[in-house]
Amino acid sequence: MQHKKMILIFAGLAVLIISLGFLIDNDEPYDSIWQTVFEFSWLTVMLFGLQTGLYFFGFGIYKVTVRLKRL
Repeated sequence: MQHKKMILIFAGLAVLIISLGFLIDNDEPYDSIWQTVFEFSWLTVMLFGLQTGLYFFGFGIYKVTVRLKRL
């Protein structure tokens, strides 16, 4: 549970960044609101996954280097 705070921060950042992108976007809106909801959800999940994946990759590299220094 030590990563819970960072994961919540990444989720908030993903929602904030995608929301800002939708506000700035000049494209014509979709015919159905559900297409907009789907696009927003899909982009948010993808950005959250990318941020979380990079975080855990970096954390794993950090742990490996710390263990190698102990040898």
